Amino acid sequence: MNRLRVKEIDRDRFVRTAEGSIGTHTLLFPSFSPLLKTENPDELDILTSTKRRYPLQHTDTAVVRVFDAERILGAQFSKEQNLTLDGTPVRGKLSIFGEQNLLIPDPATEYLYFDGYYPKFMKKDMPRAIREYAGMCNAKKKTMKLADFNVAKKGYHEKFWMETYSSLRALNQLVGEFMDIEQKYFQYQVPPSPLITSLDLLDVAKQVNKISRAIAESRDRECTTYIPLHADAMHDLETLEAVMEYIERDDNTMTIMKFKNLDLTGIREFDGRENLKALLAKIVDIKNSNSKRIFMQMEAANQFWVSWQAFDCISGSLTGMDVDVHYGKDHFGYWWDPIELVPRKHADFVRKHSNEGPRFGTHCPACASIVGYVPGAEQYHVYRREHRLHDMDQKADMISRAIGTRTTEALFSTILYNSSLSNLHNCLLA
Repeated sequence: MNRLRVKEIDRDRFVRTAEGSIGTHTLLFPSFSPLLKTENPDELDILTSTKRRYPLQHTDTAVVRVFDAERILGAQFSKEQNLTLDGTPVRGKLSIFGEQNLLIPDPATEYLYFDGYYPKFMKKDMPRAIREYAGMCNAKKKTMKLADFNVAKKGYHEKFWMETYSSLRALNQLVGEFMDIEQKYFQYQVPPSPLITSLDLLDVAKQVNKISRAIAESRDRECTTYIPLHADAMHDLETLEAVMEYIERDDNTMTIMKFKNLDLTGIREFDGRENLKALLAKIVDIKNSNSKRIFMQMEAANQFWVSWQAFDCISGSLTGMDVDVHYGKDHFGYWWDPIELVPRKHADFVRKHSNEGPRFGTHCPACASIVGYVPGAEQYHVYRREHRLHDMDQKADMISRAIGTRTTEALFSTILYNSSLSNLHNCLLA
C-alpha cells in the first residue's frame, strides 16, 4: 500500500512546515488545495496550465466533489483510457496533473442535508440507498409547503442515517458502493460521512470512518478520517468536545474537517469564535504530540486564514466563493480581494483596477496580464480564478517563510487586522 508519510521540517510556535509523501507524490505543507467545481470555464485546465507556467510550490493537490467527478473529470478520464497508435495510454491534462499532484475526493455527502442537491444524488452511479433517499426527499419537496419541508427534512436526514447505521450490512453496502465511485477517479479515499448535527450523527460518522478505512485497506488504498460539522456544532460545546476527543484518539494519518456554512464574522459570534480557537489549539496539541498527523479543512470560506494556524492544508474554490454559483456568458462573478480576504463584486474589481493603474499588476502574474485594460466576461472568468490560485499559493508561501524567520504570530495578526475579517482576531492563537 502507498501509505501517506509525513515528516515535520520546521516549526514556529503553533505553525509548521512539513513534507508528505504518498506513492510518487510529494506534498509540501502549508498548502492550498483548490476545489474544482466548473467545466465552463474549465477549472482543471486553468489549474494545470497555471502550474505548468509557474512553480506554485504550495499547490500540489486539488479537490473534486464526488457528485461532480463525472462532469469535471469524466470526459478527460474516458479519453485517457484510449491508446495511441504505438499502444501507449493517451496522456492528457488529467494524467499529466496526476503525475506530480494528488486529486482528493470530497464525498460531499453532507449535502444530503440541503434540498438543492437532491438531483445530484439521484444519478444512477450513486449507491442505491442514497439514490432512494434523495428521490424521496425530492418528491416530498415538490408536494409540501416550503416552510413545512424545511422543518421535516432535518428529521428525514437524521432518520436516514440512523436507520442505515442500525444495520451494519446496510451501512457497509452504502460505504462500499460509494468508495467504488471514488476509486474510479481518485487514488486517495475519503469516507462518505453524514453532516454531523448531533452526537448521534457523530457516532454514525465514526462508524463510517471505521468501515471506510477497513475497505480501503482491503483494496490496498489509503483513506482519511472525515468529519463534516454543521455550523451549529461550533456553538454546541458538548458536540465539539466529543469531536476533539475523537480526533485526539484517532490514529489515522490524515484528518479532513469541514464546517458547513460557518460564518463567525458577526459581532455576536463570540462563543463560536472561542470554540473555533479551542479546536485549533487542540489540533496544534495533537500535532505536537504526533508530528505524523496531517489536518485538512475543506470549504474553509472566511475562516481560512485563522484556520491555517492549525490546519496543514486549506481547500476552497478558485473564486473564493465556497458556495455554488452559476456561470453565464453575461454574468460577472465575484473577484477575490487579496487584502480584504473576501470575494468582492465585479464593480469593485473595475474600480480598483482603474484606481491603481500599473500598480494593480504587481500582485501576481494574472494581474500583470491585464494591466491597461479590463477583461471581457470570458477572459475575466479565467483571470479571477488564476488570480485566486496565485494569491492562496503566495499566502501559503508567506507562512512557510515566516516559520523560517520565527515571525508567524506577527504575520497572522497583521494580515488579519488589515482585512475585512478582523472580527476573527479572537481566533488567533498565542
